[in-house]
Amino acid sequence: MNREQKNTYVNDLKTVIAANEGILVYHYEGITVKDLESLRAKMRESGAFLKITKNRITKIALKGSKAEKLEKFFKGPTAIACSKAATENYPYGYIY
Repeated sequence: MNREQKNTYVNDLKTVIAANEGILVYHYEGITVKDLESLRAKMRESGAFLKITKNRITKIALKGSKAEKLEKFFKGPTAIACSKAATENYPYGYIY
């Protein structure tokens, strides 16, 4: 990823963070691709989404945002789940 792509990634992520009320950090280690895609589909159905993130760049995007305190959770394979509604509305069938 070149510098321009990184800047675009950070700016896009800042927009996502600002636009969503519910933000959840998700550690997806050990989950199969099939299960991850199933979870993404369920979340899309409820108006939420799951995005696998680049930790270092995501930490940059979090600085100065309402979700800045989440920075400490970005270690290992992580993703963010975002929704305009609060996180209790996420459609989890089971915990991975």
